Amino acid sequence: MTAPNLFLAFCDGAFDFDCPSCTALCCRGAGFAGSMTREVPRLLELYPALASLAVARQGDIVFFANPTNGCYFLDADDLCRVERQHGRAIKPGVCGLFPFNSFLRIGEAIAIRPHFLCPLRPVVPPRPGAVEGTHDAVERAARDSGLLEPTFVEVHLGRAPLHPSLDAEATLRREADFRDLSSDMLERARFVELLATASSDAVALDEQVRRGAALLGLDPGGAPDGPRTAIDDLLILLATPLRTNLLRLSSEGLLVALSLGARVFRQALSLGAAPSLSGAWEIVTKLSPALRLLARVEEPIVADPDKPPRIPAFSDPALALAASIALRSDPTVGTLTALERAIPASLPAADRSILLCTLGSSS
Repeated sequence: MTAPNLFLAFCDGAFDFDCPSCTALCCRGAGFAGSMTREVPRLLELYPALASLAVARQGDIVFFANPTNGCYFLDADDLCRVERQHGRAIKPGVCGLFPFNSFLRIGEAIAIRPHFLCPLRPVVPPRPGAVEGTHDAVERAARDSGLLEPTFVEVHLGRAPLHPSLDAEATLRREADFRDLSSDMLERARFVELLATASSDAVALDEQVRRGAALLGLDPGGAPDGPRTAIDDLLILLATPLRTNLLRLSSEGLLVALSLGARVFRQALSLGAAPSLSGAWEIVTKLSPALRLLARVEEPIVADPDKPPRIPAFSDPALALAASIALRSDPTVGTLTALERAIPASLPAADRSILLCTLGSSS
């Protein structure tokens, strides 16, 4: 079987990390697996006791039981004993590739995203070839890891749901174009300017985001004013990997979701949240059900009209009534309009967020 096409879903040379300065978050219960044609035979030779801890095999990849408080080979100084004593080449592939081991299938291609469990550092301007997040180096490591072996891919990597307007090939072209545009606009543009440039109708985008922000209980005004800051660069760097979780949306819907996610993150910063890549990723990802729902804009709130909507069970009568009205709305009415008609102006912002996350998760 030919090697799969890879899509590097992040800006080239814009992420870096330093293992010695971390507390080895990736080595604490995140899994332990390796390739039988690469590193596992040597590991079993060096550490025979490991053999009795094998629990599963998918094709070339063997999985081992691993304690949550730290890998067997994690020393007290938070460094890997295998790498220190025997070299990086025989580390399990999933470990050696981290934090660029978050995979997703887009059609038959495999998208590689950063794993934001790692405290990745933004590199602005990007420095391809000089930092860990260099496309060529990540691709070589991925192909050498054994994690692209066909049986492993088929069992463990699900295909991303796509919007019906685009097939996988067209989706990949669009995402590569957006990634490259993001790279071009780093250090010289605000995040809202990136989204406006990527949009086919920036005026309509601004109006849709305004309506979505009002439904979420955010400031319904325009985009944040003021000069470009480091927060804009952070959001630009996150945009491409975030989009891989939103591919079921239309091209414009993706931009709506990103814009609303950025506003939620900026609101979190006002509470004292740290402006980090991992923090922004976690906040936006946890709100993604609401963002996906709002980003359907003019599409019906019930995606499949042949399936009766399941009304979520809310103990609060106001939430239950709003959910019922929204999900039983006229199927010719777009999602934003249905929600605007269903959610009373008096509903508090926290209840709005809960309602939208719940509806987004169940629709």
